[in-house]
Amino acid sequence: MENRNVDQDDPPEIDEEGDDASDGETEWILVTSYDATKENSGKVWVIPEDDEDEGYVLISGLDIPVGICFDVNNEFLYVVDWTFGATGVIYQYEVDWDNDDDFEISKDVYTVIYDGNKANDCSVDEYGNLYFTTEAN
Repeated sequence: MENRNVDQDDPPEIDEEGDDASDGETEWILVTSYDATKENSGKVWVIPEDDEDEGYVLISGLDIPVGICFDVNNEFLYVVDWTFGATGVIYQYEVDWDNDDDFEISKDVYTVIYDGNKANDCSVDEYGNLYFTTEAN
């Protein structure tokens, strides 16, 4: 995975023409599932909007995935996962767009970008800034 350093003074390049932006159509729905009694049972599923019977597991081995957000400018998928302890983590995955038919990631390459109090959800703004809230101790 390529490390990207962004100068805090310069936001990522914005697609002014809208070529890379979504046209407002839903192509995939990302959902999570887990068994609260079993560690590593958490999954992120991809459900194609046009064929709900063809859903597939995108990520497995999580504990309690409670949030997902996507950075369209940098093509990162973030997953908020509660561990079975008192903490939580946020994973960053790079999306692989080589296959136009499927939503895929490089499953072996991810970064833990947060490890601390349990985060509740996440959101990414148009500049690629990640926002999340945490539970107090």
